[in-house]
Amino acid sequence: MSTNHEDHFRKTMRSLLRQPDIELDTPLHNVARNGNIEIFRAIIKFYAEINLRNAELQTPLHIAATNGHENIAKQLLEVSLCSINLLDKFQATPLFYAIKNGSISMIKLLINNGANTLSKIDGKKIPLDIAITDGNISMVKLLLEELRDDEDEKRKVFPLHDAVEKRQLKVLKSIIKRGYAVIDQINEANQTCLELAIETNFVEGVSYLLNLKHWERLMRRRFKPITELDPHPQSPMQLLITKMPQMAKLVLDKCVHPIGRDVYHNYEIIDDVYYIPDLELEQCKGPDCELNQKIRSS
Repeated sequence: MSTNHEDHFRKTMRSLLRQPDIELDTPLHNVARNGNIEIFRAIIKFYAEINLRNAELQTPLHIAATNGHENIAKQLLEVSLCSINLLDKFQATPLFYAIKNGSISMIKLLINNGANTLSKIDGKKIPLDIAITDGNISMVKLLLEELRDDEDEKRKVFPLHDAVEKRQLKVLKSIIKRGYAVIDQINEANQTCLELAIETNFVEGVSYLLNLKHWERLMRRRFKPITELDPHPQSPMQLLITKMPQMAKLVLDKCVHPIGRDVYHNYEIIDDVYYIPDLELEQCKGPDCELNQKIRSS
């Protein structure tokens, strides 16, 4: 093939390969989606610019991350790093999609090439928050290791509550160990993670939280307004007595401190003088009901 024919062929191929479909996906987007590395290698040389965006403002790297095609993502990054932190229509970077896909190796690849672990989606959640919500302990540990100081207190995310809601004890432990959130953080429903764990009957979570060094911070009564959804606001101690009597007994025991011949009591938690309605007790049929009544009458 003569030089003129080669130039014409390359020009034609570049033009054809830039043609988008109705979703503005180019052939490079589609190869990033289906993961065919042979076709990718055959066509990549015809692209002078690989960070093309489709209708959802996604580049081929977004799509490769979404579908877990690490080999393609790696070769895209060898050509250009420009799309590593680009936001798509949904304000998500490729790292967010790698987390949703659950690929640890893809996450490591993106982070090693400069992915911002503090990038926010919807102005709130960072990649770590997504991993916590999904309950993937391996991703949580990896992102906790990569986490830099996050001084933005306006994000209004509640990682401990997310871990409790998903009943992910290992995730809960990792968050607290790393200090990613304070244990007595209040969510938008005016609950601590302990109160949510009690309400959802997450016994393992309640037991773990009550055995933390600063467990008293979770047990302190605070003001809770009467609302339509919560007409009878209860303190953490009242919730335990009503819903988890065995755990209430554990707390009462922790409030007694024998020192030599003397015994000291933590009355901040024991002396909860608020009345507990008998609404739940009337319907109580479980094995803890007898213990519940004994605690309430003591």
